[in-house]
Amino acid sequence: MSLNPEPATRQSPLIPALRSWVALGWREYQTISPPLIYLTSLLPRALTQCLFFGLLGRVVAGTDGEAYAFLGSLVMVIMNSTIMGVTHLTSFDFAVGVFWRIDRARMPTNLGYALRATPWLGEAIINTCACTLLIPLLLGSPELSLAAWRAAPVYLAIVVSTFALGVPVAIISAAYRADVLVANTLSYTLTVLVGLLTPIAALPRGGVLSVLLPAQSGISTVQPGPPHWSAATAVGLEHCRRPFGLRALA
Repeated sequence: MSLNPEPATRQSPLIPALRSWVALGWREYQTISPPLIYLTSLLPRALTQCLFFGLLGRVVAGTDGEAYAFLGSLVMVIMNSTIMGVTHLTSFDFAVGVFWRIDRARMPTNLGYALRATPWLGEAIINTCACTLLIPLLLGSPELSLAAWRAAPVYLAIVVSTFALGVPVAIISAAYRADVLVANTLSYTLTVLVGLLTPIAALPRGGVLSVLLPAQSGISTVQPGPPHWSAATAVGLEHCRRPFGLRALA
């Protein structure tokens, strides 16, 4: 009689392995960002960021600018977690000296880091929901909350796409000890080129690169048309652009 178990009763080791990597990521997240730090630092940062850019958009271009900037700032909140937050893992691994051991583990490196970084996916969703609920009330424009909730599938797709970009970028740049620098540079580059806060048409040849970047297609379907700059703002932007040889922003 064969001593090997029947194939029907043999348990695949894949599922327990995936669960263990996710559990490891959750423990690391609690170490890096315990509840007190999240409630007193990370969540208020997301809320104040959305509030600031919503108010800035109102000052620059009225209610149209407020809606444009608020809906775009939600993507910035997402990238704080899915791109910049993921670098906490690679930095943590370098700090404790296990980065190269994880790189040589049986689990593929990209998949292992993606599983361990799932708590930052949850952080991005929770922060975005909090901003969607609270900030429109503070701005006095509750209709913005409804507009954002209607676009929830689009924002969820942006969460996944930016996470898929942030994980490999963090791994590759970590090998050169530049993960934090590269993640911040990438996040702010996306903010400018994707048109989160200013229309793509305001950038010289901005549309050429924006179509290749994640979040561009999604945010272009969510945001209203480019806001109309006020006359005073247009004059100010005209003076700002001249030293850099940029075309008119209005």
